[in-house]
Amino acid sequence: MTMRLFHLFLLVLFVSCIGAEAAVCQARSQHFRGLCFRNDNCAAICEKEGYISGNCKGFLLRCICFKDCGATGGSTPSGGGPPDGPPDGDDGPPEGLTRNRTTSNISSV
Repeated sequence: MTMRLFHLFLLVLFVSCIGAEAAVCQARSQHFRGLCFRNDNCAAICEKEGYISGNCKGFLLRCICFKDCGATGGSTPSGGGPPDGPPDGDDGPPEGLTRNRTTSNISSV
């Protein structure tokens, strides 16, 4: 009986850890200047811009900022992120971002 409860506990734990992957929007930092060599510098600037994180990416080493723009509302828990789209009610991606048609990720233009 104890082993059965243990297996049930593991099953519940495993199932609770499985969640839907959120869509991630990304855009080039508006304030980062020069080549991006340190992810922590990029992330700090992106956070000041209202994004949740940032990384150095690409051949030209640009600072790319990230935010959650998932299907369940697209705002960060603090509500301090950049706007999710135009105020006129258009459901398109935020300005400067485009939705990649083959995946749910959004990439910068």
